[in-house]
Formats: sequence, C-alpha cells, structure tokens
Amino acid sequence: MVINVTDATADETLPPAFGPAAIGHYSAAVLADQKQLRGPADHLAGLAAECALKAILMDHLGSELNDRGRPYNPALHDAQRRPRQDRKEYEHGHLPDLWGHLEALAVGRVGQLIMSKLPDENHFEGWDVAGRYADGETIAADTVTRHLTAARTICGAYVDLSTTGAI
Repeated sequence: MVINVTDATADETLPPAFGPAAIGHYSAAVLADQKQLRGPADHLAGLAAECALKAILMDHLGSELNDRGRPYNPALHDAQRRPRQDRKEYEHGHLPDLWGHLEALAVGRVGQLIMSKLPDENHFEGWDVAGRYADGETIAADTVTRHLTAARTICGAYVDLSTTGAI
C-alpha cells in the first residue's frame, strides 16, 4: 500500500512503515559514524535494528497494529486469562526487549528461516532508546561498531525476507 503524504490531513496519523524506516535509520547511522558522532550513530543503529525487527514481526510472524497504532502480536496477548497483562509483554516496544518477542514468535519452519538470517544473539543487550540523551563520548567505538554490524545484518535479513518471497 502506498500512501501519499499530501493525502493525510492534520488529524490523521500515517501508519508506520517499519521496513523503509529501518533502511533510512541505518543509512543515517552510517553517516553519523563516518562523522565520528558516536551517540547518534549508536542510537540510529538501534532504531534501525528495532524497525527491521518490527517489520519482520509484522510482515512474517503475524503481528499487527493495535487500536493505538502500536505493533503487537495477538499470540503474546492473553487478555482472557490476564486482563491486566503488562503491555510490554505483547506490544512490540524497544530493544532489547523486542528481541525476546521475536524469539517467542519465531517457531516452526518460518521462524527457523527467519532466525537463520539474524545474528545468533541479541547484540543490543544494554542498549536503551533513552541513549539518545547520552553524551556520545561515553559510548565506546567498539560498541557502535557492534551495533552497526548487527543492524546491518538485521536490515539485510528484512530486505532478503521481503524480496526473495521465501516465506
């Protein structure tokens, strides 16, 4: 579905486009890294990975947008048995928690195929979306490199899954 930005009114919220956002954030992260802006590079690498994972969850593992426009998976939401279930358990929020949602939902042949294209572990343990407020000098260069490498792999997996039609 293609949405023209000029078609939206001030009262409308455009639906998220996680895949294209992932690619854009990754490209911006690489540019920031080239300028030695570690804070923005690391933050954007995390957002790129996060958006690519959400795109994979939405496009290949049955996740959808809830009535608040946030991605979630009905298989993780147990409203019947747990009416007060914490939204973090089923809404796809931020890394590193998002990785756990992926692992929980990536079962069977499709799940194995998806996981085979991703890093063997969550390289974003300890990464926090609030890091955007951090002094970039406190982020080690090897941390940025690790996050950029993982983000590239995750974005590549999203592109591969979306273009090969293997799923």
